[in-house]
Amino acid sequence: MLTIRQSMAALTIALGAIACGSNASGTTGPDGGGGGTVTLSGTGVITWVTDTGNQTTNADYSTSAFAALDPNNGFAAIAGIGNANGTFSIPNVPASGTLYVKYGRNYFVVDGRPTFDLGYELMGRPDYASAITSPTNLTFSISNMASWQSGDGIGLFSIGGGAAWNWIDQTGATNPPGVGATTLNMTGDMTQAPDPYLPSASKGDVSWLLQYTIGTSSGGTQYGQLTRYVRDTTINMTDGKPTTMSGTFTAVSPNKTTPSFNLLRSAWASFASTVNPTASVSSNFLGVMANYAPSGAAGIDLAPQLASMFKNSATTDVNLGTLAYANPFPSSWAEMFQVHTSYHVSYMAPGATTALDLYPSVGQQVLLSGAPTTVSPTLGPAQSIKIGGQSASTQLSGVGLTPTISWSAPAVGTPQAYSVWVYHLTNSSGTTQWSTAAVFYTKATSVTVPPNVLTSGNTYYVAISALTSGTVDLTYSPYRSRLPYAWANALTATFTP
Repeated sequence: MLTIRQSMAALTIALGAIACGSNASGTTGPDGGGGGTVTLSGTGVITWVTDTGNQTTNADYSTSAFAALDPNNGFAAIAGIGNANGTFSIPNVPASGTLYVKYGRNYFVVDGRPTFDLGYELMGRPDYASAITSPTNLTFSISNMASWQSGDGIGLFSIGGGAAWNWIDQTGATNPPGVGATTLNMTGDMTQAPDPYLPSASKGDVSWLLQYTIGTSSGGTQYGQLTRYVRDTTINMTDGKPTTMSGTFTAVSPNKTTPSFNLLRSAWASFASTVNPTASVSSNFLGVMANYAPSGAAGIDLAPQLASMFKNSATTDVNLGTLAYANPFPSSWAEMFQVHTSYHVSYMAPGATTALDLYPSVGQQVLLSGAPTTVSPTLGPAQSIKIGGQSASTQLSGVGLTPTISWSAPAVGTPQAYSVWVYHLTNSSGTTQWSTAAVFYTKATSVTVPPNVLTSGNTYYVAISALTSGTVDLTYSPYRSRLPYAWANALTATFTP
């Protein structure tokens, strides 16, 4: 799977659009009312969250292609211009009516002409360094570890470096701790990390090494809790070179408690057939996270877990009671409550022998101070998905090269917007692989696939994410995740044009 940084780069590097101006055909106001044409323009701004303060940069669009497609005119394209200073413009677009604003494989489906804000936030410095060469080993030599028990875990975070790796001991580390160990002598290859980036103390990066141990909630459920940490300001990692972090764990007492939670896992389980007709519950997660994102923002990447219920596939409700936790992180990091259920769905490309396993989820994030005590989904998946007017719950063929994808609103909650992902499945030496054919962002409950997206003979599937994001208008700010944030994914069966 791609990291958030990699995913955003593969999608669109923060756009923005402002409807404005006039020309010989007439003048309109900022809402795009009236006839004539307007010029769409905008900027791309990235906010980098670091240990020394947030930094902003503009995207370089000088080699990027922008266009506005008119679905009422055969998706005729109006070309735009991108600039090196992070701005772009698309002149002479219709002042009213639906447009598909295109950048790469992304299509922003809009009816009005208000100001767009397509910026976003990322963990790490603008000059972050990637771990590319294997091995790029980080060895831990840390004393004063709590006596290791089965179920304990180790996590590493460097906000400035952009590095994040939870449960290192369970994901390929060399010499993980054995039961009873009180010294950590373990090595992890940073190329294997979910966020494989390299901390550099010389650039102000702080590295946090965390030990998670087993706690028991007041309701009798076991969960992981952060009880020891190292705050390191010395390591400087280089791709392909070994580095050692030495130090002593600091014990921290779980002296805070969450509200008493009654988790209605059955409510999430009931969504399985809507997520996909073949879906089954894979795991449940409930936790308190240390959210380093800017104030008001939802989580922007992996985050340290202060307290987290062990993942399991149970579908029955559970009264967790309260969870004790500690928080050694800066006071500017918000305490965020997250809960979600993941489901298992698999796809097999034609001719392949190994399936693609996917884990779509339904979940939500909110400040811990606003967390409900009865925990149930606030948003459900899109329902009754159709492609070319046919139910997409079973395999389809002959839907055409420009089908309409439609769906019904969720049974739970009201989405602010939807993202509609069209994925291409291929057989690579017997293994099923995927690539993104197109992504649509819309408030409506249907989109039409423009020409030159689908190819005859290829196999595809669609994933629809229903989304809410605080008070953000996700049609014009699709990458701004704000609290309270909720998402719900639904996947179709495969189809061919």
